[in-house]
Amino acid sequence: MTRKFGAIISVIAIIFLAYLLLLCFPQPFFKDSIRYRNLTLYSDRPFDMESGLRLLAMAQDKLGDSPFYLPSEEHTIFICNERWRQILFFNRNYRVGGVNYFPLTRNVFLRDSIIEENRLRGPGGKLVDGDRTLDYFIAHEIAHTLTGEAVEACVITGSPNGFGKAMPITSGRGNPSITMRHSRHSSIKLRK
Repeated sequence: MTRKFGAIISVIAIIFLAYLLLLCFPQPFFKDSIRYRNLTLYSDRPFDMESGLRLLAMAQDKLGDSPFYLPSEEHTIFICNERWRQILFFNRNYRVGGVNYFPLTRNVFLRDSIIEENRLRGPGGKLVDGDRTLDYFIAHEIAHTLTGEAVEACVITGSPNGFGKAMPITSGRGNPSITMRHSRHSSIKLRK
C-alpha cells in the first residue's frame, strides 16, 4: 500500500510540475508572435503584424504611466482564441478575460480577441465594448504583476502598506487607463 501511495504522489507531482512548466513556457502552443520593446504578443491564430505592433505600443503607453513599470522588464502576452487553450491555460478561471500567474511567471493569458480591432471577446462570444479594449486588458493583466511586485517590496521593507492592504497607486497623469476593475474587488489605480 505504501509503495502504491508513493507512486500516486509521484505521478501527481510530475503532472503538477509539467503544468507549471507549461505556464512558464507556453510558446510552442502559439504560432504567431510579434515584439515591441519589452512586450511580446503571441497568438494561436494569425494576425496582422502592424496591428499587433500598434496594440503593444498602446498597452505600453498605458503601462508607462505607472511608477512600477520598468521598460527593462520583459512581459509576454498570450492570446488564447481556441476554447481548449483557454481551459488549459486559464485552468478553473477559463471564463474570465485574462489571467496572470505572478509570481510564477510574467506571462499573461487573454481570451479570444480580434487584434486588428483592439477588442477582446467575452465568454459569450460578444466583443467587450466601451473603454475595456484589448490594450486595456493587456495593461490590466500586466499591472497585476507590477502591483504584486510593489506589494512584495512593501512586505520585504516592512512598509505599513503590507500585503493585502490598499496600495496608494494611481497614474502620474491621472490616467485611469489601467485601473484594476473587478466585480468582487475595489478599484485599484496605479499611482505615483
